[in-house]
Amino acid sequence: MSEIHGAVGTYVVNALDPDEREAFEAHLAVCPTCSREVVEFGETAAELSLLASVPPPPVLRESILAAISEVRPLPPEPAAEAAPAKASPGWTATAPPEHPVNELALRVLTAPDVQTYSATMKDGGQISFVVSRSLDRALFIGKDLPSVGADRTYQLWTLEGEQAIPDNLVTGGGDRKQFFRETLGGVTGLAVSIEAAGGAQQPTPSAIQVVTELAT
Repeated sequence: MSEIHGAVGTYVVNALDPDEREAFEAHLAVCPTCSREVVEFGETAAELSLLASVPPPPVLRESILAAISEVRPLPPEPAAEAAPAKASPGWTATAPPEHPVNELALRVLTAPDVQTYSATMKDGGQISFVVSRSLDRALFIGKDLPSVGADRTYQLWTLEGEQAIPDNLVTGGGDRKQFFRETLGGVTGLAVSIEAAGGAQQPTPSAIQVVTELAT
């Protein structure tokens, strides 16, 4: 295994210097093995953080249940832009991956300001919210989610103070990953609930599973 292939772990924990990082990211554009390993390493780091879960303050949950009154329509899903491939001098390029790497997930999981908020849901299953303020995006990761049946679904929410904004739906059962549609401007918290199939315009109080307050 060449030195560049062995830089995956160092890259994921943001320990490469700027020149090394630029060279490795150029290598990622043409190496399906390293691209896959970077995503897997990042996801593993997020999942390990579940062991250090800190419950959200009860006052936040109570204020949401008592004061949710307004919602607004979802913004359109932003189109993912493919990063252009760059040549990396000194290394031999391999064939491009058959299944392109989810570049947005890669960027969020390895962002310098990435923060992970983990919790156990009320009805079982472990979840993490992986957040990068600099990239303005949040990722939901669920582990061993209980199945909720064909007539119900997990629903994500962004919170702006006491206002809950409906976001993406997540199929129940097993391990799931889903980006939030809403960007993070003005967002003070994230939540997940179990709603009827098709989702809801405001969360059902008794169905709220996790409410997490984000650091500013």
